[in-house]
Amino acid sequence: YHKASPAFYAKNIKTPLLIIHSEGDLRCPIAEGEMLFTAMKVLDQAPCEMVRFEGEFHGLPRGGKPRNREERLKRVVAWRRKISPSTGMEYSLAVSLELARSWSAASHRSSSSCLSSW
Repeated sequence: YHKASPAFYAKNIKTPLLIIHSEGDLRCPIAEGEMLFTAMKVLDQAPCEMVRFEGEFHGLPRGGKPRNREERLKRVVAWRRKISPSTGMEYSLAVSLELARSWSAASHRSSSSCLSSW
């Protein structure tokens, strides 16, 4: 079991890590993300942050609530800008395209606006 856990390999991680985890993920329990985050903080070898999404499941990027999908993308862009300011703009453009596609897909599935709950 231990060798199947990402936390087991934390000692090998040297690059900045953003952990995005859905609390309702049944495929990869939230405890796995928490263990990895804790290991990264204890080892202090690379910057690490964790973002938890309440009420979401494994398919957040494709099938999550539109506001959470947007928040996820914003967090990814902010993280990228934080760790690599010189390349953050190019990455932001790519993520903006992904965001536009996800909004388009969400609007086809639902008659309500993606931002109606804000």
